[in-house]
Amino acid sequence: MNTASNDAARLRAILDSAVSAIVTIDARGIVQGANPAVERMFGYTEEELIGRNVSMLMPEDLARAHDGFIARYLSTGDRRIIGIGREVTGQHKDGSSVPVHLSVGEFEDDGAHYFAGIMVDLRQQRLTERQLAREEALFQSIFDSVPDAFVVTDTDRNIQIANPAFVRIFGYDAQEIVGRSITMLFDDREEAVQHTSTALSLERQQQQLQAPIIASFRRRNGERFPGEAVWSEVRDGANVGVGYVALVRDVTRELKRETATRTAQRLEAIGQLTGGIAHDFNNLLTVIVGNLELLEPRISDGDQLDLLREVKEASEKGAQLTDHLLTFARRQRLESQKISLNGMVTAVADLLRRTIGANIVLDVIPATDLWMTRADPGLIETAIVNLVLNARDAMPVGGRIVVETRNAILDESGAELIPGLQVGQYVVLSVTDNGHGMPPEVAEHAFEPFFTTKGPGKGSGLGLASVYGFARQSGGQATLYSEVGKGTTIRIYLPRADADDGTHSAGRQEEVLPLGRGELVLAVEDDAKVRRLTIQRLSALGYEVEAVGDANAALGAIAGGLRPAVVFTDYMMPGGISGLELAQRLRAAHPEIAVLLTTGYAGGLIDAGDIDKLRIKVLMKPYRQAKLAQTVREAIDTNGRARAPMSGSES
Repeated sequence: MNTASNDAARLRAILDSAVSAIVTIDARGIVQGANPAVERMFGYTEEELIGRNVSMLMPEDLARAHDGFIARYLSTGDRRIIGIGREVTGQHKDGSSVPVHLSVGEFEDDGAHYFAGIMVDLRQQRLTERQLAREEALFQSIFDSVPDAFVVTDTDRNIQIANPAFVRIFGYDAQEIVGRSITMLFDDREEAVQHTSTALSLERQQQQLQAPIIASFRRRNGERFPGEAVWSEVRDGANVGVGYVALVRDVTRELKRETATRTAQRLEAIGQLTGGIAHDFNNLLTVIVGNLELLEPRISDGDQLDLLREVKEASEKGAQLTDHLLTFARRQRLESQKISLNGMVTAVADLLRRTIGANIVLDVIPATDLWMTRADPGLIETAIVNLVLNARDAMPVGGRIVVETRNAILDESGAELIPGLQVGQYVVLSVTDNGHGMPPEVAEHAFEPFFTTKGPGKGSGLGLASVYGFARQSGGQATLYSEVGKGTTIRIYLPRADADDGTHSAGRQEEVLPLGRGELVLAVEDDAKVRRLTIQRLSALGYEVEAVGDANAALGAIAGGLRPAVVFTDYMMPGGISGLELAQRLRAAHPEIAVLLTTGYAGGLIDAGDIDKLRIKVLMKPYRQAKLAQTVREAIDTNGRARAPMSGSES
């Protein structure tokens, strides 16, 4: 084989093995040859192409202009394609477009011009570019819309880019922090170095995302906030670290919600314990006060009477103490009515201005168009007094107290920060002072009973506890916000009363009514001491008394023919039937029998609706003899008046 043949064979082998498509054409654009890559790229075999114009590999618009390009070059030497590589669009045999990079060269053979086109298939590259563009758009969308601060750093932890949420959370402009160390975002630089170094080294060792860390961060304006941060190293395709990403979430709201929930749960647990103790203590006080009152008429010695009266006064103070405890535990019976806080706040404030001292300014800011609410007026007044006096004590050298009312509409985000409140409309009573304030560890316990920061003998620690319990039992909530050196704000949220809610309280009068006229009273009390005392006290008031230990025994006695004028029953009793259930059964079977319910607390089971519906009276323990006389007489007379119209209609 001669040299020319060897060269031709070698050239053919090169063309056949080339990845790029190679086509040779003459000066008229007629295909003279094509390598196998052309078929892979365009779908035409070499036999299909030879002798035909190369424009068949082009879309129609390029095909029309192609021959003109060659003719112009040959006549003018104007190189628009020749020797210049560029990206063009070819056309596959099936009509689909084929993006290619085209380089055209020329050569002569026996004085004739020929051109060689070398084409690189760009379809995979275009597909990769589209995928990258989609991924970049997706990343940018996530980067821009994620609600947490998203920061990308280089390997030295210098910030390269930050998302819009970063600007909102930290307050820095996205450009002003480029090139600065990410440690600048921490409140404590040493903590920053420790967290970033530890988290990133662990992440690098374990090749997995580390658990979030909680750290204190600082905004541009100097404000500190708790944040939850996640760090991760960014690696390229060669598994070489090229930087880091950090995601920082402001958890201020979550921590406040968790703290509020824990506080509410703790207060609820304390309330359960406190309520039970107070109820048992009320039973003891009932025995003590009752026996003292029975004993008093039998003593004539003045010194002994003075001693007895001191014991009575101490017992009454004990009763006041249990009253506060029951209010905290939400087990005090409320005498609620529809009220407007504005008038009450103004009236109480006028009285308090005379007692809080000349160095204290007390301002009242009543809301216009304040909604009505439903609450116990006496406990509202007590709450205002407690809060104002507490505020005064927080300002020993003087200051300002502001009592304010307003309407509030809580949506889901607002209600979730105040455990125990539902979405809805509330009337808010707030008392604010500019006193010394409380640190968080003190404020956390402020509503607990017997917790006080005052010195010995200067406070019982029950003022705020009773305010909290009153608010919760009224269907609302009490909250406290305090900062050391700035002051304290306590807010009471009470549900808005319906406009057509016309029910009213039974009042608080305690006038002594006529005594018994020999009527029979069936006393139902499980505590033997209280039962014996009850028999003595009712007998002293002029009543005949039968006594049993539980509701089942009472129902059995009545079924056996006993017909008392009134059943005087404790609320909490063994045997599976409470005093309230006993009242319900008697109302259904024997409406002629009056019912008087006595209890140390009413709890959530006894409300004004049940009392009105069953036409029963409630006597709170411990009670004075005069109150017992009034309530028993009232229960008998009220039940008789209520039945008189029904008796007349039946005759």
